[in-house]
Amino acid sequence: MTVHVDQDTVERHPKSYDGWALRAALRLCPELLASSFYFSPLRRQCLFLALATFEIGQDVEIRARLLKVAPAFLNSCSTLGDGVARSLAMLRAKAMLEAILGQVPPPGLLGTLARLGSQPLPLPGSYERLVGIFKSRSPLDRQRAKVLGQISGPIAVEMLRVLHVLDPIFLHPAVVANVNVPTAYAANAALRWVREHCSTASDANIRESFVLFARGGLKRWLRAWAERMTRLPFEPPVNFASGFIPLASGPAMLDAGRRFRNCLAEKVPEVALGRRYYVELMKGHSSAGAIVELSRISTGWLLASVYGPNNDRVPLPLQEEIRIMLRNAGISVPDHAPGDPDYLAKLAESFGMWGWNRDRLDGSDLLIEPLDEPA
Repeated sequence: MTVHVDQDTVERHPKSYDGWALRAALRLCPELLASSFYFSPLRRQCLFLALATFEIGQDVEIRARLLKVAPAFLNSCSTLGDGVARSLAMLRAKAMLEAILGQVPPPGLLGTLARLGSQPLPLPGSYERLVGIFKSRSPLDRQRAKVLGQISGPIAVEMLRVLHVLDPIFLHPAVVANVNVPTAYAANAALRWVREHCSTASDANIRESFVLFARGGLKRWLRAWAERMTRLPFEPPVNFASGFIPLASGPAMLDAGRRFRNCLAEKVPEVALGRRYYVELMKGHSSAGAIVELSRISTGWLLASVYGPNNDRVPLPLQEEIRIMLRNAGISVPDHAPGDPDYLAKLAESFGMWGWNRDRLDGSDLLIEPLDEPA
């Protein structure tokens, strides 16, 4: 069979493909395979769509439609398979797609196929699913089709998978183009957290924030919302009556971080997950003030450290006062090992033990790393 190729829609240099599409093309006609290496991305994707329908057993109606579309080619062929191959090799992309679908292609489908590149989708059924999005009348599928049209540049296979994983509100080009499937599942979990813990998380505000996905992905988007957190995922363990100001929201933590000139803002995710909690010592106990860090333990909360402005060390008398206040509030407080502090400090130094300092809050290595100073 001699195949005539549409010269207006060919690639200058051949590009091969493999997998299920290669096997399907070989079964249909080896000569079609050779000519298809020169197809433009759009014609090639239309061919893959035809081969995919053959693979999943929907070829009878398509073959009949191809007979109607190009009777001059098919009627002169010795076998129907050869005629179908000849038609697929000679038809322009739009005409080929009309024959495959049995209708005028839905708006946007041709453009999407053209941006899928020169390789077939991983599975034949992927094409049926893609076409289904554009043929569907459901609002969800219409939004999926709209997003594909809004994404600039090539459309990656991962984007098609992501469309069916993301929560509907995430169907936005800035999101779909910047996440993979695992990240899409993580984004759905993040969205649930945002809606539960941020009072300003209306659908409109969430959509406006998607620009952050393009700038920094899911991490930046979620951190930005965590900084707006208004509801903790747990009951605050310390309140005003204990002599402390609870830093029970994202804005409160950011404000305290600015006033104390440390990176308390970086600890917002720790609080958002319920792993840490921070309170500020009320004025009256100290003119300089102090930030108290609590860590969650199996029996409640444990005093982890106390920080002054610029991460300066808090005087020992004030440390002891804070310890007493926290004990009275039901917070566990680490203590020195029993014995003479000077003797124990010298002994710890001889052992080469890290973090043993009688001037530190607990004289042990239980403290986490201190809050960093701002850059």
